Amino acid sequence: MSYDPDLPPETITSEQIKLDAVEVTDYLRERFDQDKIYLIGHSFGTTIALKLAAEYPEKYEAYIAMGMSVDKIRSERKAYNYMLEQ
Repeated sequence: MSYDPDLPPETITSEQIKLDAVEVTDYLRERFDQDKIYLIGHSFGTTIALKLAAEYPEKYEAYIAMGMSVDKIRSERKAYNYMLEQ
C-alpha cells in the first residue's frame, strides 16, 4: 500500500524497510505517548519485525508474528506449484 513507483528499485531494500519501520515506530511512540508499542509482523513482515525486536527491544512491549515466514524457498515452491495446479 505504500509503494511509490517513482522510487528507484535499488533503494527498496530490507534494510531500508527496517529503517522506515523504526521511523514509524518512533512516530507511534510519540503520538501515543508510550515508551513501548506492540509490534506485529505478517508474512514477509515477520522477517523485518524480528530484526526490529532484536535490534530495538527498548521500543517494543511484545512481538507478535502472524503467518510467519520460516522456509522461504519451500514456501515459494509450494505456492508456485499450487498456482500451477489451479
